[in-house]
This record gives sequence, structure tokens and C-alpha cells, in this order.
Amino acid sequence: MRFIVLFLLVGTLVNSRAQSPRSSQDRALFFAVSNYEEDGLSHLPQPVANVHAIAKELKRRFGFETEVVEDPTLGQIQANLAEHKRDGLLPDRAVKATPLSGNMAFVKGGTFQMGSTSTEGGSDEKPVHSVTVSDFYIGRHEVTFEEYDAYCEATGKSKPDDEGWGRARRPVIYVSWHDAVAYCNWRSQQEGYQPVYTISGDRVTADWSANGYRLPTEAEWEFAARERGKNVQFGNGKDIARASELNFDASESYKTRYSVVGTYRKQTVPVGSLNSPNELNLHDMSGNVWEWCWDWYDSDYYNNSSSRNPRGSSTGSRRVLRGGSWSNGPAGLRCAYRNGGSPDRRYDDIGFRLSRTAE
Repeated sequence: MRFIVLFLLVGTLVNSRAQSPRSSQDRALFFAVSNYEEDGLSHLPQPVANVHAIAKELKRRFGFETEVVEDPTLGQIQANLAEHKRDGLLPDRAVKATPLSGNMAFVKGGTFQMGSTSTEGGSDEKPVHSVTVSDFYIGRHEVTFEEYDAYCEATGKSKPDDEGWGRARRPVIYVSWHDAVAYCNWRSQQEGYQPVYTISGDRVTADWSANGYRLPTEAEWEFAARERGKNVQFGNGKDIARASELNFDASESYKTRYSVVGTYRKQTVPVGSLNSPNELNLHDMSGNVWEWCWDWYDSDYYNNSSSRNPRGSSTGSRRVLRGGSWSNGPAGLRCAYRNGGSPDRRYDDIGFRLSRTAE
């Protein structure tokens, strides 16, 4: 079971990695998410048997009024924020809210060879070219129904269909590219970040200096899927696709030299449930659902790509999709495989993953 300790700090901010509070004139609402060990609270006196005891100990030692919520939903967190904002307990200026623990992975930038040299690679995966990306954050998992439903409830937007497969921790589906960028802006606002996108009808522009949530660029996505640019075939860091590790069509008809025949589930699975992350601890980078990227898809782009932080063509009719899905054979799951879709279309095998520029 996961826990969240909600504690309001007035006049003092706490560094959860430190032994004691640090002085500050700011007021902020902090969330300590996950378990006792991961939150760096192991320095508290023993025994601390559970999170309720941690909350009690925080009050005793530091005077923090705490509330413990077991298995919190994003909606509960948002309601708590709204309550404190209503009561004037949040600062007037924007707060740099710490992302919910464990949801985002830091990716150190670097230079890699983007594209495919294998015989399986399509013409749009060539030529292989050198690309440098700056530091960034990327979601450890695809955005879930639980997360997206909270957005729908807060904004009055209709919730997307789940095909009867279930919601909660399954990746959200039937979301267009436009839906995804709107969610990014909303999520940024909820956590006190600067929204990246300016949206005017179907026209979307990006402020790359903003620190809010956004879609990864195609180059960032491939760099992360390949564990900072390693020469690996699939997004779990391996060169063989197995249905026990990736959610795809592993039936005999799609057997390749780099796959093993296995179960074809014909639907999504909860994010991270196959427990086969890559070295960056990113789950389902190959399979489960296709993931929207920022870039316009251009089959000839690799011949003209910028060598540093490329962001795709300036115009187009389709947005880039990466990673393959539950409905694809192993070829579509390769890290180098490129696809595109109309930004206003919604499908049962397309979702998205969040990214942020590193400050």
C-alpha cells in the first residue's frame, strides 16, 4: 500500500532528505509521497511502525499538523489543495510544487546516434544521425485513467471510453494529441509550474523555457527509451521482445528473429504491471499504448534534422507517435520505429507520457 502524508508548513520548509527543518519565510503545501524509507524519514526515532506514526512524530518534533490519506487519488490531492487555497493558506505567488514522488525520472542529457541501422528499419528511420539533447524529466509510466479522470472531473470534460478493460492504473486511451497538450497545461497549473503551451483553437505553440509539463520531443523519447541512447532494440533495454515483459501482439503470425511467441492480450494492461523497466526505471516504453510526442511527423526529417534538441518540422498534418501498442507486432515496438497520427484523432491504442524541461 502507498501512503501520502499531507502537511502544511507555515513559515518553515522541510527538506525531507535532511535531519531537521530549514528556515524560510515562505509558506507552502508539501506532499510526502510513498513509503517511509523512500521519503528519507528513516532518521526519525525507532520504532516508527507505519505512516500514522510518522505523522504523529512530525507533529511531536516539528509541530506540523498532518493528515494521513491511505491510497490517495489525484482528486483527493486536488481537493486538499483547493481547500487550503480557499482558506488563504497557500501563498499568493506561484509555488514550485514538487512532483508527486516517483512519477518523473530525471534523464541526463547527452549525444547519441538517432535512427536505425538494422535491416528492419524503415526509410523514415534513416539516415542515422548524431543528436544532442539537454537534461529533461520524463514520466516513469504512461498517464493513467486515474490521473486523466481527475482532470476531466476538474474541468467538466467528458471522460474517455475504456473499452470495458478497466480504468484506474491502466493507461488512458482515446485521447487526441490536442487532449494531451491541454492536460499538460492543466497539470502544470495544479502543481504550480508555468504552462508550456499556448492553445488557440487547433493552433498550439510551445514556450521551451517554461518549466511545466509537456509532451517529450521525438528525440527525447528515443533517447530515454534507449537508456540514454544505447543501441538497444526495445524500450525495456533488451533486444528480444517477450510477452511476459512487453504488452504487444506476440502471436505466431508476427514472430520475428527478435521476438518470442507468446500471449496476445488484445487490450491494455495497468502501467508497470509487467515489471520490465529499462535502466532509467521507465515502464512500458515499448508496447501497451502508442505515445504522442510534440513533433510533426515528417518521413524525411532525419535528412534535415537539427543536431541539438530537434523539435521536428514547423508544420505538418500528423504528430509523431512512438513505442508501439498492445495491438502491434514486435516491429512497431522497436525504439527507432516512427509513426504518426492526426492530432485530432482518438484511438484505443494511443495514450501519452509526460515530460518536463530540467531547471
